[in-house]
Amino acid sequence: MNPIETLGLALGAGFSSGLNLYATVATLGLLQHFGVLHLPPGLQPLAHPWVLGIAIALYLLEFVADKIPYFDTVWPTRQPAEPRPSGGGARPSSPAESLSLRTAPKPARAPR
Repeated sequence: MNPIETLGLALGAGFSSGLNLYATVATLGLLQHFGVLHLPPGLQPLAHPWVLGIAIALYLLEFVADKIPYFDTVWPTRQPAEPRPSGGGARPSSPAESLSLRTAPKPARAPR
């Protein structure tokens, strides 16, 4: 693959994995397995039968879970095995502190 094709694959796969990771892994693996697409060496394990089977099974599980009443509201709340870092957790405690901005002290109130 030339650099432009690799970049196109990376951008397309990155976007579609945001939509559904299991479907993306299964699609890339099936395209490699049937010779429609030639993946870079680092992504060729996606065509392994075990990886394909697990990706397809997890996609079907998520697809069916979305169709069952009440279960579809519980399914998105499942916790991953390891916590995902949030964007807010990576920055300082407040934007004002990170920019060294000082706020004026509040004036003292007169007693009534």
